[in-house]
Amino acid sequence: MTPAFCSDLSALVERGGLWVHGHAHDSCDYRTGSDGRVVCNPRGYYPDELNPDFDPGLVVEM
Repeated sequence: MTPAFCSDLSALVERGGLWVHGHAHDSCDYRTGSDGRVVCNPRGYYPDELNPDFDPGLVVEM
């Protein structure tokens, strides 16, 4: 079952474009390759494990 949670998609991500994903515990916003971007903005688990970096007003333009 591990491949369902962790796969090497670097060849696709490095081609560029916007990648937005969920099911993570930390926020991220970083660049890949020449023009790729990866964004994750998880809220966390209410009420005890909220992500302090969650941005409820985050807008990502394509």
